[in-house]
Amino acid sequence: YVLEVRVVDTVGNRGSASRATYVLDTRAPAPPTFSDPAPAAGNDPRPAWSWETTGDDWVECRLLRNGVEVQGWAECASPYQVRLTSQGTYRLEIRLVDAAGNRSAPTGSSYVYDTTPPDRPVPVGPPSSGSDRTVSWTFAMPPGVTATCTVTRGLNRVDERPCNGGRYDLDLTGQPDGTYTLTVRFTDAAGNVSQPGSGSYALRTVGLPGRVVPPPTGGPAPSAPSGPGRGGTGVVAIPPQGSTPGPGVPTIPRDDDVPGVSPGRTPSTVIPPSDEGEEAAGGSAPRNAPTRGRDPLVADPFPFEKLAPVIREAVTGTITRPTLPLALLAIVVLFLLAQNRIDRRDPKLASAPVEAEPELDFTLIIRRPGGA
Repeated sequence: YVLEVRVVDTVGNRGSASRATYVLDTRAPAPPTFSDPAPAAGNDPRPAWSWETTGDDWVECRLLRNGVEVQGWAECASPYQVRLTSQGTYRLEIRLVDAAGNRSAPTGSSYVYDTTPPDRPVPVGPPSSGSDRTVSWTFAMPPGVTATCTVTRGLNRVDERPCNGGRYDLDLTGQPDGTYTLTVRFTDAAGNVSQPGSGSYALRTVGLPGRVVPPPTGGPAPSAPSGPGRGGTGVVAIPPQGSTPGPGVPTIPRDDDVPGVSPGRTPSTVIPPSDEGEEAAGGSAPRNAPTRGRDPLVADPFPFEKLAPVIREAVTGTITRPTLPLALLAIVVLFLLAQNRIDRRDPKLASAPVEAEPELDFTLIIRRPGGA
């Protein structure tokens, strides 16, 4: 609408007209749209929303929390950011106001402010140890979360992947023996991560109870080492109760087979084999006899008395399959300890120059006569 006004004097003269315009507009503008709304959920206390306007239009905003207005309609600018102090569902509504004062319908965007992590997962899996190379864990998943599974062996990361089905299958084909730890974490829609839940599985395929290591084939029977520090393959037979091994096979004697030792006691003296420059029985070695390769008497008792029952079980043939690896380990440890004491107690050997020798491999094979 245009209004024109002009002045007319008493004799009829007309002045120039003045014009005023009025636009009558009752149509509401189209609702605005968010160009960059806040995410649907998050743990950030300062969410932000953005939108775009054109011409002379402007925007009014209001903020609600759980449906209750916490900030009334007021002019606002993009981007719009608030600082939240408590958890809840926040909704920002905006509306467009045109030059005529017409207001559009509001447009809203909700943001769930959540800082509470999900509950810790509880994986239920295989036994603590075994020889199976394929094992599985299961766990209950609450709604609205995702799961991530990570498997480590010591400091090595073996696998990491999503496991949203509430189940994780681990394939250890080609992996070495060791303890594998599964760690499960839940992540909710707000990005909160749960405390880790874990489970362990020890893969044991080497040295299992009852595992038989056959002696080398295709050649003559191996012989026992001839002295300390010499490489070779030793064959030791553990005779069953009341049996006698075949000829030519060295054995680990029982308590009642060792002179001067009563049954149930650990021998306190190791009698070495005779060597060059050493009398076969009762005498002493010549003054200038070489000491390298010679086994002097060791008068100290063995220090690992707690291992004696295990060794005695191996000697008498009553050892059980679960304790067989411990018995083998005890035999090797006591042999190395006795060798170390010989080197330290023999003054001539301790003062003798050390000659460099190549590295040698030792193999200990234990078998029972007439059995596997």
